[in-house]
Amino acid sequence: MATKKRKLGSISSEAFKEIVGQESVLRQLDFYIESFKKSKYIPHLLLIAPKGCGKTTIARASATALRFIDAEKRGRYISCAGYNKASVEQFYNQIVASGMIDKDATFVFDECHNLSPQIQEELLSILNPNPEYQNTTSFDDREWTFDFKRLSFIFATTEPHLMKEALVDRLTRIELEEYTTEQLSKIVKNTLSEYKIADSTLTAIASTLRGNARAAQKMAMTIEIYLKGGSKKIFTLEDWKILCEVVDIKPLGLSKIELNILRVLGKVRSMRLTQLSSVTGVNRGSLQKDLEIYLQKKNLIAIEPSGRAITARGQEYLTMMDSVKKKVVKKKVAKK
Repeated sequence: MATKKRKLGSISSEAFKEIVGQESVLRQLDFYIESFKKSKYIPHLLLIAPKGCGKTTIARASATALRFIDAEKRGRYISCAGYNKASVEQFYNQIVASGMIDKDATFVFDECHNLSPQIQEELLSILNPNPEYQNTTSFDDREWTFDFKRLSFIFATTEPHLMKEALVDRLTRIELEEYTTEQLSKIVKNTLSEYKIADSTLTAIASTLRGNARAAQKMAMTIEIYLKGGSKKIFTLEDWKILCEVVDIKPLGLSKIELNILRVLGKVRSMRLTQLSSVTGVNRGSLQKDLEIYLQKKNLIAIEPSGRAITARGQEYLTMMDSVKKKVVKKKVAKK
């Protein structure tokens, strides 16, 4: 499975060596990292991607690359989930005072949309760009100076629409690419480097991973459990079929809830969101923001003026699943 060689600087190549895919993203980050060697500055970055697509890994790797250049520039990782109701006072006491003043550091704010509105508002003043590459704010009868030639900021989020628009405008937006089947196959293969897996089997595995790098790593771990349990060194397409049946892996990686949505829509011409929520027991928010997005992406359902409707491909999917179910039942009966 051939892959293109990345043309990155030596610093970036070392920091990003474990990352598969995201070619254009890594080239952009490499540009900022290489320029940091002389300027000692990178713009405030905002990495955007769905869950499991590697934004946190890339943010941490970028912080590592900056530290390769400046050994004093330590990476500080902050999970913003605990700051959804935090005050500006907590922000200054817990984060600013302990690591931003008169220090060299790269701050990674993960899932930054969780930062409270008050903290996001304060960040507008802190991160306001200017030719001096620094800002001074006043809080608690004290002046705080933020030197952007010593401090670097990398934000990562799955939901930029939940951030203050003015804050997003302060940041350099970098959107991660969707993972291809080939890239997901490579992640699985790299994780299972001690085992032999044919390319055709890797392709079948990748088709269930929903374009998600984290899912690829988790699936590789599940496959390794299967192989170790059977004292095997080769994972075949037949092994994959057995594993799918054992741990209930469905074609395209659909969940039981998504399959149920298809089955409900398969019985009607169309259905309003409120009714679909009532029949399936799934709240409207989950249907809109999560479940139906993937079903739409795979052309299994369509959203029409009359409501949600199953597509021809969705009907074909249900027919295939019913066929598989009958085969399983026949196999069980035959064994008895």
